[in-house]
Amino acid sequence: MLIRKVLMLAAGGMLVLPLAGLAELPKAEQICINKMNKDAVKVMAAQLKVNDGCVKDEVKKGVPGDADVCIEADVKGKVGKKRAKTASDETKKCGSPPAVLFTGAANTNDTAEEAAKALVRDVFGPTLSSLASCDTNANECLCQRKVINRVSKLERALAKIWLKCKKSALKDGKEPFAIGGGTTAAELRLCVTDGALAGGLSVQTDTKGKVADATSQLQATATQFCGAASIDEFATGECSGFSAPPAPLDGAGLASCLADQAKCRFCEHVNGVDALGIDCDTWVGTTCP
Repeated sequence: MLIRKVLMLAAGGMLVLPLAGLAELPKAEQICINKMNKDAVKVMAAQLKVNDGCVKDEVKKGVPGDADVCIEADVKGKVGKKRAKTASDETKKCGSPPAVLFTGAANTNDTAEEAAKALVRDVFGPTLSSLASCDTNANECLCQRKVINRVSKLERALAKIWLKCKKSALKDGKEPFAIGGGTTAAELRLCVTDGALAGGLSVQTDTKGKVADATSQLQATATQFCGAASIDEFATGECSGFSAPPAPLDGAGLASCLADQAKCRFCEHVNGVDALGIDCDTWVGTTCP
């Protein structure tokens, strides 16, 4: 891509700043891309809500394995409804599909839904076998219900920042890329990974502290509700050991681990929907599942 460079006088010499491409993406393509991204987040959010409900139902009144079946079933059709909206919006808004930052409604839907399903399995294990019945494990049951709600909230916070940054990034004359807007995957990756991005718009910057707040709430919830355990409520998940008796609960360690899982799945989500090619392991600072 041809790159425009602007020379700016600075104390001690000339500063060369690379900016975005010569011309922004056509408005119609921006509308399509933004709509697909919003729809993907809505599909993800719908599945996260299903996850939360399935966990609650199993630990309160179900039998082992119910939640694993439940998250695939979409009994109330809420996820299906959001998927249908994505397909409809592709027809209405993407008459000339963009050549970049667009992978089509089917892939967008599948990526968003599967990332949300994978997250709850990261927390409780591949078949959600860590889930504990409230009949005999009231404390553990409450811990699991509260924690998955907080993890889902964190995931939504990550996605909200991403949507705002990406919409602005595509526009000519707007931060973070100003002249020409962002037109490549390499540029849009920065909306996730760059802690010094202009305007403080990136997920990494978290200017308004939404991700930090959600993570702090996750830690507070874990500390409050998971400290009286007789079992490890996350024994088969990616964050096993932080609440394993007889050792005292490591609420900070558990929250940090769960937050990393949420970031990993969010990163996979945007990679899949927009073909960004982010190195998720490097950005999160761990080996993503």
